[in-house]
Amino acid sequence: MRIINVLPQIQLTESGVFVGSEDNLIALRQGDVDGACGPYSLLMALITQEVLSREEVTDLSQQDGRTRLGKFWNNLIVFNTMVREGTFNHDLSWLVETFKNHPNGKVSAKDLESSSTRNKVSEIAAAISNGDPVIVGLDWQGGGAHWALAIGYETFNDQVTKIMLIDPGFPAPNICYWNAVLSVAKDDGELQVAGRLSCLHWAQGESTPTKCKLSECLLITVN
Repeated sequence: MRIINVLPQIQLTESGVFVGSEDNLIALRQGDVDGACGPYSLLMALITQEVLSREEVTDLSQQDGRTRLGKFWNNLIVFNTMVREGTFNHDLSWLVETFKNHPNGKVSAKDLESSSTRNKVSEIAAAISNGDPVIVGLDWQGGGAHWALAIGYETFNDQVTKIMLIDPGFPAPNICYWNAVLSVAKDDGELQVAGRLSCLHWAQGESTPTKCKLSECLLITVN
């Protein structure tokens, strides 16, 4: 049997995926010429965990440097204009520190411990079932890397076969909970592709999937 699970706190309307109220949409779209997929994915995770609201993130009049979010924007200056050189997992963990003493609880980012793709995928699925989003890092075929937010997964006979993503590099979803898919295994349990680049990524508007490696992953929790 094929089963799809998504974060229990998220919902879907014709406007898109939201948490809490219908205007609190999760998906954020990065620019075509920036490398800010990491911060965008982190902000989406924080909206999902109701640490931030979409209004706070998108209303420039609220960017007071004395607030947690204002300090977050100020910290982004470290990565230069448009974050052209990208961000690493330790960069995102450092940005999360801005929200560690949030009224909703302690916000933290934790590296997933598994090194193998199979075990890492199992950790992602367990986190999502627990209501915690995971920021996943992808190493592309031919070089380069990307971040996206894992919000769901598919299983076939208890084997995780796909991770469902809200990917900031593509248009926001409004007919399903995700706008991109990371295919990690075939129905028989074998990895999707042999070798280092063992996963396939595809998204809205892409005609063919791209080989990639599931690399660093950050679990975002509020306790």
